[in-house]
Amino acid sequence: KKLESIVFIFILKNKSFGKERSLDFLIGNRLFFSHISELLKICCILIAIKKKKFEKAYKISRIQCLLNPFCYISWALLTKVENHIGILTSKTLRYSLRILLKYPTSIPAIIFTGNHCSVFGSFGYSIAEFFQAYRWRKDSPFVNFSISLQYLNGSLNRKIKNIQFAIFLSLSFFSEYKRLRHFLIQTKFQRNFFSLEIEMEIFYNTSRLYLFLGINFFALKTFQKALKKPFSYFSLTKKKRYFKKNFKPFLKKEIFFNISILLNILGNTGLIDEFCAFL
Repeated sequence: KKLESIVFIFILKNKSFGKERSLDFLIGNRLFFSHISELLKICCILIAIKKKKFEKAYKISRIQCLLNPFCYISWALLTKVENHIGILTSKTLRYSLRILLKYPTSIPAIIFTGNHCSVFGSFGYSIAEFFQAYRWRKDSPFVNFSISLQYLNGSLNRKIKNIQFAIFLSLSFFSEYKRLRHFLIQTKFQRNFFSLEIEMEIFYNTSRLYLFLGINFFALKTFQKALKKPFSYFSLTKKKRYFKKNFKPFLKKEIFFNISILLNILGNTGLIDEFCAFL
């Protein structure tokens, strides 16, 4: 392990690393890649993404997911690579289904497959996959939120006869998602700067739910509540002051953008330029 770390760091610090040859050695050398640790494999994928070698990153991400199908990071990287490529292919869905046949209890593989089924328009298959994950992880906010989204999207399907019941189920799982998220804030992330981001996430997702249901006024008020959240989680230590100065929630611009659209819909065009200035 020490030798492989030394070799990896040497290549990383090498001046010629930016060239194609160095990157090919890190990713394309099967002997080197098969013997390095899990962490270094993930580093190789991240380096390939940073160098915009998405095809190579896609291949080694598939290998990594096959070698360790229970690793959330590996599946998250495969999703990230596909987002960079910009095209979700059916071969990736077939690949994840083959892994599920071998490892039916792999929660990240189930979530990945459910998302792909949803993208390809298979509402029944996607909701079935997410309920498989729900069997083992009922306490997961992400799984509850994903099921809520599937029922919400399914309510637009013409094949769904009882639309009101689908929306009711979506709201039920969404309320469970909010409860679990608030529980994390009060316990694990208590007095932590991450709790602010989680609270903004809850407000943002709630507002988007109101938008979907056509309740624009409640959506606008909830977006405004998210912007009024104070930075009360930070003490006066040097480290915390740094986070107070530099921590900018990534949802803030998205909230400003949605508020400007809602103000336009509601007819209050005078404040639109003021909110667009933050974008």
